[in-house]
Amino acid sequence: MTATRTAIRAGQPSWSGRELEFVERVIQSGWLTQGVMVQQFEEEFAAWVGAAHAVATTSGTTALHLAMAAVIRPGDEVIVPAVTFVATANAARYCGARLVFADIDPVTWTLDPADVEDRITPKTQAIIPVHLYGVPADMVEIKKIALMYNLHVVEDCAEAIGAKAGREWDFRHVGTLGDAGVFSFFANKTITTGEGGMIVTNNAALAKELRHLRGQAMTERRYWHDKVGFNYRMTEMQAALGCAQMTIVDDVLARRRKVVGWYKRELEGLDFTLQRTHAGDRHGCWAVAGLLGEGIPKERLVAHMTERGIETRPVFPVIAHMPMYRRTDVFDYAEGMAWRGLVLPTHGEMTEEDVRYVVGSMREFLEVGS
Repeated sequence: MTATRTAIRAGQPSWSGRELEFVERVIQSGWLTQGVMVQQFEEEFAAWVGAAHAVATTSGTTALHLAMAAVIRPGDEVIVPAVTFVATANAARYCGARLVFADIDPVTWTLDPADVEDRITPKTQAIIPVHLYGVPADMVEIKKIALMYNLHVVEDCAEAIGAKAGREWDFRHVGTLGDAGVFSFFANKTITTGEGGMIVTNNAALAKELRHLRGQAMTERRYWHDKVGFNYRMTEMQAALGCAQMTIVDDVLARRRKVVGWYKRELEGLDFTLQRTHAGDRHGCWAVAGLLGEGIPKERLVAHMTERGIETRPVFPVIAHMPMYRRTDVFDYAEGMAWRGLVLPTHGEMTEEDVRYVVGSMREFLEVGS
C-alpha cells in the first residue's frame, strides 16, 4: 500500500451527525434500559419496512433465536441454506431443532426452492431463507412451498436492509414476506447500533409472544414467569443510535447503490461473475460479491489486495461441513461458491476513486500477477 492512500475497509458505518444528540437524550432521561427510545426505534423501523410490528433485541443472533423460539420446538426439522453466516444455523440449534441444509441457487446464492422441497419431511416445521449479501431469496417460490406444506418462514435479513422482493404483484421489503423477518444492526451493517437486532412481523399474536419471551416471559404479575424466556432487551443507548441512523437510512442506501453501480461498470471484462438478483427484485447493496474464474488462486489474490490496503472477505464456508454439524451432504453449488467466492469492500463512504482502485488492483493481479 502506498504511504498516502488510506486503507479501504471491507465495511464501515455511516454517521448522521446526530448520534451524540440522541444518546445525550437518553443519558439526561436517567433511563438506560428498554424504554421510550426503543419504542421509537421499533415504530420507525416497522413503518420504514412496511410491517405492522417490530421487536428490538440485543443482536441479530438473539433476534434469530427469539423468532425461531416462537415457532420451533425441539425435534422439529428446519431447512437453512448451506451457505450463510453460522448464526442462522446456530439459532435453530438453540431451539433443539434438527438442521436440514439445502443447496443454493447459482445466480442469487440464496436457497434453491427446488432443493428445499426435496428435503421436506413430515418433521419439517420451518424454512429460513437468507437474503445473502443483500440479494433476496426467491420468496415467491419459497412462500408457495411453505403454503403447500404448512410451514413457517422466518426470513434472515441480517444483510438485507433496503432489499425488496416478491415480484410486481406483491413487491415488498424483505422480512415482511414470511411469518417474521430478522435484521441485524451490527457495526458493518447498512445502519448500526453497534450490536442490535430487530424482528418484524404482520402477525399481532406472534409480536406479542416475541415481546413476552424477550423479557424473560414475565407475566402481568411482577416476577412471575410462565415460560423459559430470555433477556434479549435492547438498551436505550443502542436504540438512540438506531433512531439517529434512521434519519439517514435512505441516503445511505442511495450511496451504496452508487457504489454497486460503479463496481458493475469497472468489473466489466474481468473473470469475476457477480452474484445477481432475480428479475424484478431489488438488491439491498450490502456487499458486492462474485465468483472468481476456475484456476484463479484466491488466496494469492487476497494477499495481493491486502498488500495494497484493500480488505476483502471470503464467502461463507459450507456450514454443514463445520465440526459441530459434520454432515456428509454434497452441495452442487455451495461447495464451489465457498472456494471461489470473494466479497469486495462495500459501504456508503466509498468513493468512485476507491472502487477504481479496488478493481484496478484486481485487474493488475488477474492480468499480470496470477
